[in-house]
Parts: sequence; structure tokens; C-alpha cells
Amino acid sequence: MATHIDYGPHAPSLITFAFTLLAFASPASDWWSALVPPWYAPFALWALVIVAIRLGARRTARHEV
Repeated sequence: MATHIDYGPHAPSLITFAFTLLAFASPASDWWSALVPPWYAPFALWALVIVAIRLGARRTARHEV
């Protein structure tokens, strides 16, 4: 039987923050922008961040009383 490990209500927020920081404010952003991505690439990354925030908020709502 598999056990469910609950990392707390703030884990998705921290993971999303780390991903956003890595994608937009690190040397990695220079690397992926040097690849000449399509014009919509930054918008697609922001859309992923917004979806991750929404999923994290939905997960956090279960912990509220």
C-alpha cells in the first residue's frame, strides 16, 4: 500500500517560485533567449507559471479550515 507524503501547503508555491526564478532571472534565461525562440515563448512560460500557481492554490485550499 502506497503512503501519501504531504509536504505542506506551501510546497507548490516554493516550487513555482524556484521555476520562475530559474526561467526568468538566471543565466538560464540568457541561454534560452539566445536560442531565438518564437515570439510567444515568454508568454508560454508565463502561462505555465500561472497554471502552476492555480494548481497550487487549489491544493492549498484543502488545508484551509
